[in-house]
Amino acid sequence: MYRAVIFACCSFLAVSLMAQNANDYVATAPGGEYFSDQNVRVQFFCSLQKDVVEAQRDSIAALYGWYLDIGGKSPLSCLRSAEVPLPIAFNWLERSRRFGFNDAEILNQPLEDAPVAVTAWVPPGFESLLEPQVTRADVFFGGRRIGSYMLIYTPDRVEFQNPELIVERLPDLLEPARVMQSLSGALDPNSVFACGLRGTMGCGELQPTPTVAAVIFDESRFRVDVFVSPEQLAVRSAGVQKFLPPSSAQWSMMQSLYLAMSGDVSDPAAVYSLAGTNTIAWRENRLVTDLNYSDDDLDIDEFALQRDYEGLSYRAGYFNTDSSLLSFGYGGSMRGISMGTSIDTRTDLRQSAGNEITVFLSSRSRVAIYKDGRLVSAQNYDAGNQIIDTTALPGGSYDIDIEITDASGRSTVETRFYVKSSRLPPKDESEWYFELGEATEAIADEVLRQPDGDWITRGGYSTRLSDTIGIGGGLAAHKDETMAEFDLFNIGRYHELQTSIAYSDNDAYGVNLNSNFSVDRWSMAANLRYVDNAHYDNDINPDLTRSLLGNSLTQGSLSLQRSTDFGYFSLQARYNDRFAQEELKTYTFRYTAPAYDFFGSDLYGRVELSKENDDWLALFTVTLRIDDGNFSYRVEPGYRQDYIADTDDYEDEPSLELNADWQDGDRFISDLRLNANAFARPDISGVSLGYDHSFRYGRIRSEVEHIDRNGQKTDSFNLNASTSFIVTDENVAVGGQQQSQSAVVINLDGQLEGVWFDVLVDKRPVAYAIAGTATVVTLRPFETYEIELRARGNGFADVQGDVRSVTLYPGNVVDLSWDVAMVDVVFGQVSLPNGEPVANAVVGGIPGFSVTDEYGLFQAEMKQGTSELTFQTREYSCTVAVPEYRGRAGVASLGSLQCE
Repeated sequence: MYRAVIFACCSFLAVSLMAQNANDYVATAPGGEYFSDQNVRVQFFCSLQKDVVEAQRDSIAALYGWYLDIGGKSPLSCLRSAEVPLPIAFNWLERSRRFGFNDAEILNQPLEDAPVAVTAWVPPGFESLLEPQVTRADVFFGGRRIGSYMLIYTPDRVEFQNPELIVERLPDLLEPARVMQSLSGALDPNSVFACGLRGTMGCGELQPTPTVAAVIFDESRFRVDVFVSPEQLAVRSAGVQKFLPPSSAQWSMMQSLYLAMSGDVSDPAAVYSLAGTNTIAWRENRLVTDLNYSDDDLDIDEFALQRDYEGLSYRAGYFNTDSSLLSFGYGGSMRGISMGTSIDTRTDLRQSAGNEITVFLSSRSRVAIYKDGRLVSAQNYDAGNQIIDTTALPGGSYDIDIEITDASGRSTVETRFYVKSSRLPPKDESEWYFELGEATEAIADEVLRQPDGDWITRGGYSTRLSDTIGIGGGLAAHKDETMAEFDLFNIGRYHELQTSIAYSDNDAYGVNLNSNFSVDRWSMAANLRYVDNAHYDNDINPDLTRSLLGNSLTQGSLSLQRSTDFGYFSLQARYNDRFAQEELKTYTFRYTAPAYDFFGSDLYGRVELSKENDDWLALFTVTLRIDDGNFSYRVEPGYRQDYIADTDDYEDEPSLELNADWQDGDRFISDLRLNANAFARPDISGVSLGYDHSFRYGRIRSEVEHIDRNGQKTDSFNLNASTSFIVTDENVAVGGQQQSQSAVVINLDGQLEGVWFDVLVDKRPVAYAIAGTATVVTLRPFETYEIELRARGNGFADVQGDVRSVTLYPGNVVDLSWDVAMVDVVFGQVSLPNGEPVANAVVGGIPGFSVTDEYGLFQAEMKQGTSELTFQTREYSCTVAVPEYRGRAGVASLGSLQCE
């Protein structure tokens, strides 16, 4: 029988929470009371069932943080003495009984009457486990790693070799000397509070709070957590930096390129657009040139000097107007100056939003988005109500044209108003901006937009009245018109509301409303934009060549969704009536059944009923989704009925769609995805192939589709490609898997075979790098990133250099370099000339950490070409010449070594 003694100190409240289980575990001393606020001693008497514990070895290691393995057959596990809250003791006791400690019990006894705790025990022949061990451990304070330091430990004591180095890294100490004294010498390891391989209730917290300082030593993870009394720490601010730090870059040039093409294979006159943003940057300053080439026409949409720093933004040149604080007013481009606040450089808040664009598709269709007459993106979507991808659209508020081409080749174009902006201002700072300049317009055969002589002034202001309410307003004026706007923003627990009202001296007015409501499983959204501008529509005032409110329009949507255990229900109504365009009314009901487990696959159904003006569509589909490793398959039979009002025809047709998707996983260094889709209906069938490849030099997405409609065949394609061209003091590079406005260039110095590196950005892999080449990693600007490398491949590699922190502004490119080398995992046995093993010695001359055991055996990662190793014990230091060795798969034996 093995014994471990645990102290506990808890309040009456903590104990009472466990009262329902107390009688199951607690034996009360005669005349004593269990519910007491006095300090008590909790004692375990554990009998070990070897076969049960052997089967639960991993669980015991995770629970207690350590176990002793005797001959590989009889693992022992005991709790050391400590003071813990009684609920933690109950938790340990309950788990102990699961592991075979059937005789475990808790004795309630006053602390001053408790016997002295027993010391750790090991069987004869294993006494070396109780001797002092030397190791390097990671030291944490407040959950943050402050370094790695040498220490000496036994089962009952731990001692820092250089405690002064640790105290230097502890922040806000009022009495460093006193903390230094408290962390010097032999310390109680408090190992029962360690979380081990898997956390338990209350782990990682020291009870009671130390008078000055104390530690928790987790031997299983070589981790030490330092705790300092609150009385020894100065009061500090929240520590949230308000503004983004200064840029990490010097000068750089970054050219982002994006190609979009769409058309028929047989028609050489495909629609295409080559867009690019050239940014020449120096720290927080930049010269931005926005280029577009389409239909043999080159346009420069933006050519401006810009600066963003500590909450302020400045622009001068040709640029698009700021729509972040005004819902109405001139939203085009101008030649002039602009300045105002910007939340982009605020690090304590992030808010941005773009409204969803939903379209109704009667069949599988190609949806293309145009801004200012240029193709922005194109993608195929299935029939029904679809939310289209608007990630490629820039910030601001403007009209976009949505071109829908169905399977029969019929095209329709709908104009929508789109906005992407931040609305509710920060609580501690109002937002404002001011712009002055001449309006510009695109003119054929002119590269740069030309001013039209109409000077425009715009300004806006927004402030927060409370945590949930903000107000704002603004003015806009040109030679023929002046407009004023008032805004109200309100965000509550269950709703978001944005309202804007505008009026101009030309008797035009507008209302804009965006709202979202959510209660339990119900959600509702209502959006409305209304403009009444009859003078401009009907040319009542011939001198009015430009209106700040634009043409009259009514655009609105109302949606209601409900998620239940029986499926997902949604109702939606949309209305769009614009000057000189056809009125559109759309109503939709959709029900999606919950997924059913069908032999390991997902099976679910969907019902949709839609009405657009006088046309009707009823759709029923059943979907079977199968996942098989890197492959996924979708089988979707369906039935649809259409009513077309223009021809007074009904169409009833079954349908079948098959889809196969393959992703490479870790097969290739790059990311490759292939897709095949086929569909068939009585009068039309088609097949499409998709290709999506992200690699070091950019990203390519393409799709080809073949349609056969009653013998009339058409072939169409979509192509989207992107990359970046970068120039810095140290590099000229091409690449980047994603489009963005800033980047880092990874340089790996060294020769490696069969090894590459994941580039981790904030612990997340975003790209890969190869030694001897420059790798471009594009990243979002106005952020601070932590960047590190992780080796992959068929060998072992060492990276010289820790985590790098970089702060990026638009156009910034930062060069980052690491020295890399191949390493072998070597093992051997080292002894002194007299044959005595070099025991418990720290191995030097290697990039990592390793220590010999009591027999002089060691294992370490060693750089190829290393000539000697050193071994340091508490008594002496010696050196070993590395012999020639032959490795296999990166692993080699050095044999028996003699340390001189």
